[in-house]
Amino acid sequence: MYMFKKKSILVIVSSFAFLALFFPVDTSALGISPAPIVIENIKPDMKVDTSLYIMRAGESQGSEFDLTKSGNGSQYVNFGLDKIAFESGVNKVELPLAIDTKNADVGNYEVVISVKTSQNKNITNSGSSIILGLSSKIQFSVTDKSIEDWRVESVDLKYGEDVKGLDIDFIIKNAGNSTIAFDSVRINAINENDGDAVFYGEKKTGIDFVFDPFSQQQKKVNFEDFNVRRGLYWVDVELVRNGDVVFFKKLHLTVQPNDGVGGIVYRLTKVWYNIVNYIKSIYISL
Repeated sequence: MYMFKKKSILVIVSSFAFLALFFPVDTSALGISPAPIVIENIKPDMKVDTSLYIMRAGESQGSEFDLTKSGNGSQYVNFGLDKIAFESGVNKVELPLAIDTKNADVGNYEVVISVKTSQNKNITNSGSSIILGLSSKIQFSVTDKSIEDWRVESVDLKYGEDVKGLDIDFIIKNAGNSTIAFDSVRINAINENDGDAVFYGEKKTGIDFVFDPFSQQQKKVNFEDFNVRRGLYWVDVELVRNGDVVFFKKLHLTVQPNDGVGGIVYRLTKVWYNIVNYIKSIYISL
């Protein structure tokens, strides 16, 4: 099962909603987000999870809406909910969707999701009824080819008293239909003032540093033996895949007195200084 958020599978969602209230309660308008959604190149026998959001404005009472689907891809799209139910005071409901291409042939598919007035029109029985026509067109394609499409969204450094060594935090978006793995992560730290190299390390990545198809995931790599003194540094970060450097970024790192091993000494000294001053204050008061 793969999580896919705001991605392209040839899914195009267009939505228009018109509501009319026959009784003077609240005037509402419904919409679907995100729109459009596009997902393409799903492999056969793959399951992709995504979601839509049904939103309303100007309505405070509870209400329910039925969901229907039509089109040549309907058998491959499943709803996570039987109905869209707005509780009183709620204006946004998530609709989980699962696209399961088991036994699907290579090709293009289309599904129209419609939201219609439920027979149980209003949860709070306020006497108001809603006439609704809201639809979303979903298109998706199935391919037997492996597609790689990934990028590093962000990479950050974390070094300090709550981290043992140096953490490299990655957010990687895998928009393809193949799992992405890497050989290792390399770092090279250089003192900004004198240009001296102060640390070099390479950490092999394992099964914990693998990125699923149609996903955006955050993962970290820790260099526990990284320890530098107070100062300013440039840290070169590299991702190695199949023996080649496939990503490089130069990051700035500022090490404060309370960071790292030197920080432990600094904090202990500060605690001892406070104890001595406290004892002195008691002695003076006597």
